[in-house]
Amino acid sequence: MKEATRKRKAALPGPGEMLGSASQNRKNAREFTWLSRLAWHTPCSSNGRCDVLEPAFDPVDTLARLDDDVELFAELVESFSSDASKGLWDIRRSIDEGDGAALACAAHTLRGLVSIFAAAPAIRATAALERAAKEGTFCGIDAQVTELESTLQRLEYDLSAFVTQIA
Repeated sequence: MKEATRKRKAALPGPGEMLGSASQNRKNAREFTWLSRLAWHTPCSSNGRCDVLEPAFDPVDTLARLDDDVELFAELVESFSSDASKGLWDIRRSIDEGDGAALACAAHTLRGLVSIFAAAPAIRATAALERAAKEGTFCGIDAQVTELESTLQRLEYDLSAFVTQIA
């Protein structure tokens, strides 16, 4: 009896390992979502209240839309950094040139990129930039770009951490 128990335990994956099944991938994604909420929080205020930020992306939804293809997910994450950098460059160039149409296009393109990962904070930030560009409202746009940069940095970090966990 003890021998059978020891064999079963040896067959189980260790921490950070994937079983490869869709249900296990989703379970690991849910655990990652919970852990990422612990990692990203706002500083505590003077009243001692600390607010937890929403996750940078939804790994459960993303993996489900990719049919639990972990390799495809890793490939998408690998190309994310350069694509996001190009998108930010296009946004900054459009602002410098005062080109609302180009800004709307760049923000829309970047929104499509972050949508792959169900990255709600980044989706909202890019949508706000796109809306401001279409309305011709460049007042306060620098603050919006700074917020977007911060959101993308957090997203990139969480994506890389998740790929490391599921690899």
